[in-house]
Amino acid sequence: MLDPYHAGAVNSKLMRLLEEGHEGVELAKEEWDKLACWIDLAVPFSGDYTEGMDPNHVPKYDRWLDRRRHWQAEETANIQSLLQSQAQNP
Repeated sequence: MLDPYHAGAVNSKLMRLLEEGHEGVELAKEEWDKLACWIDLAVPFSGDYTEGMDPNHVPKYDRWLDRRRHWQAEETANIQSLLQSQAQNP
């Protein structure tokens, strides 16, 4: 297990550079939070979820992702149908 503050935004050179006022950049709290989250989620290392994955596992991940998209589409259609029926029969 890693010690607290071992990695992530708290030790980021980018965060430190911006905190020191690099090029006059000033960020709002929400922007700081988004930047820290981006770093903490390792986005700079891996542009998407599969990039850091063993290539043999990608097809399985893609199948599960397709299933999630299918069920999301079905759920969306069911919700729309329900809302339409409620609007027609108040």
